[in-house]
Amino acid sequence: MWSFLYLIAQYLWPFAITLFLIKLYQWWEFPHPRFPPGPRGLPIFGIANKMAGEKMTELEKDYGSIVGGKMIGMNTVVLNRFEDIHDAFTKHGSVISDRPPMHVFNDVTQGFGLVEKNYNIPCKLHRKFGSSFFKGYLCSGMNIESICADESHYFIEDLMKQKQGMPIDLRLKFFNVTVNVISHITLGHRFDYDDTTFQKIVKSSIKIFGDSKDVPFMVLCMVFGSLRYIPPFCYAYQRYLAMHKEIQDFIQQKIDEHKKHFDPDNVKDFIDAFLKEQKFGPLKNQPHFNNAELGGLVKDLYLAGTETSSNTLAWAIAILLHNPDYIKKMQQEIDNLLGPDEQLTLSHRDLMPMSCAIIQEVMRCRTLVPFGVPHCTSEDVDFRQYRLPKNTLVSGNLWAVHNNPEVWDKPHEFNPYRHLDEDGKFVASPHVIPFGVGLRRCLGERIAKIEIFFFLVSLFRYFNVLPDPTAKKLPEIDKGLQMIVFSPHTYKVVLQKRLPA
Repeated sequence: MWSFLYLIAQYLWPFAITLFLIKLYQWWEFPHPRFPPGPRGLPIFGIANKMAGEKMTELEKDYGSIVGGKMIGMNTVVLNRFEDIHDAFTKHGSVISDRPPMHVFNDVTQGFGLVEKNYNIPCKLHRKFGSSFFKGYLCSGMNIESICADESHYFIEDLMKQKQGMPIDLRLKFFNVTVNVISHITLGHRFDYDDTTFQKIVKSSIKIFGDSKDVPFMVLCMVFGSLRYIPPFCYAYQRYLAMHKEIQDFIQQKIDEHKKHFDPDNVKDFIDAFLKEQKFGPLKNQPHFNNAELGGLVKDLYLAGTETSSNTLAWAIAILLHNPDYIKKMQQEIDNLLGPDEQLTLSHRDLMPMSCAIIQEVMRCRTLVPFGVPHCTSEDVDFRQYRLPKNTLVSGNLWAVHNNPEVWDKPHEFNPYRHLDEDGKFVASPHVIPFGVGLRRCLGERIAKIEIFFFLVSLFRYFNVLPDPTAKKLPEIDKGLQMIVFSPHTYKVVLQKRLPA
C-alpha cells in the first residue's frame, strides 16, 4: 500500500510543479505587446486585491488611467476616467459588452435574463423590448409616476402606524416600497406589507445582496468559483441558491396565473406584454421570447430594481443624519412648494433643486456598484493605443469617476451645492453614472430615479428623521457591506411626525 502511494507521489510531484510553473507563466506573461500596462500582482490572484475604487486610482500614478493585469488568470482592464468608460462602452460597445464567465451568477440565472447574458441577439431583443415597454408604459391608466405616488401614500400611512419614539430600521421599509413598485410593474398589482408571501420575497431580496453572515464567503465564491463546493463556503452558497429559488418559484407562479387569464387586448403589466410578444411578435424573434427568459427577466427586475433604490435611500438617510442642516433645507423647500393637501407629482421635481442636488450627491458619494457590472470583449479590440484581446474583462471604475478631484472639489465631502448653478438651479451631471453608460446601461434607471425622489421627499415631508437614541454613535457612512452592491450596515432611526406647512 505504502509503496503504491510512494509511486503515485513520485510521478505526481513533477506534474504539480509543471502545473504551477504554467500558472506562474500565465500570471506573468501579458497577452499582447500593446496590452495596457499594470502590476503583475500576486501569483494566481493577480490584481484581485487591487479591485477597490481607491486602490485602483492610486495605480494611475504609475500606469496611467487605463490599467491592465491578470485576475484569477483572466486578462483584466480597468478604466478609471469617465471619457474612457464612455467611449469603451458606447463607441466600442458592440464588442465590449459581453459578460465574463462567473460561475456563481450563471448557476442562479442559467443564462436567462439580461444581467449575465452576452451581448447577443437575445440580449439585444430583450433590451429593446424592455426599453420600449418602460418608455411607453401605460397599464390601465397607470404609469410609473402614479404607481410611485400611490406607493408613497401607503409608505407614509405605514410609517404613521409606527409607535412614536420607537427606533425602526428604515431600510426594511424602503425594500417594502421598492419591491411593491416592481410588483405593480411586472405583476399588475401591489401587496399589503404584512402579506406573508410578500415578506418572504422582501427578506430574500435583502439577504441575496447583503447578508452580513454570508457576504465574506460569497465574495470569495464569486472570485474562486470552485469554493462553492467546499465547506464552509458551500453552506453560504446553498443558502444563496435557496433564496434565488424562492424568488424564482414565486415569479413562476405569477407567470402561470397570467397565462391562464391572458388577454392580448388588455395588457396590464410586463408579464402580459412579454406574453403578447411571445404569441404575436415577429416569428423570427419568438424562440427568444420563451418562458425561461420571461422568468429570468422578471427576476432581474425584482433584484436589480429593488436593491439599488432601497440602498440609495438607506445611504441617503445615514448621510443626512450626519448633515442635519440639509434635512432642514429640503423640508423648507418641500413646505414652500407643497400645500398640506397637495399631491406630490413628478413635475414638482424641477421646482426642487436642493432635493435633486441632495439625491445626486448621495449617488455620487456612495457608489453602489464601484466597478459597475463587468464587461467582456467578444473579439480583439483596439482601444486608445492599446490592444484588448478577446475575452478580456473590462471594468469601469465608477468610484473613480465619482471621486475625481479634477471634476469634484474635495470629493470626499458631502456637498449638494456642487450640483447647483449660480442661480440655484439643479444641474444634472454626466459625471454621476451609478447606472452605468453605454449599450448595457441599466434599463431600470428611470424607475429608480422616480422612486428615490418620491419616497425621500414624502418621508421628509411628513417626518423628522432623528438618530437612534439607544445607539452609541451615528450610522457608519464610510464603511458598509460589499458583495454585489455596496450597502450600509444596519442602523435604526426615530421618526417624529411633522405637519407640512
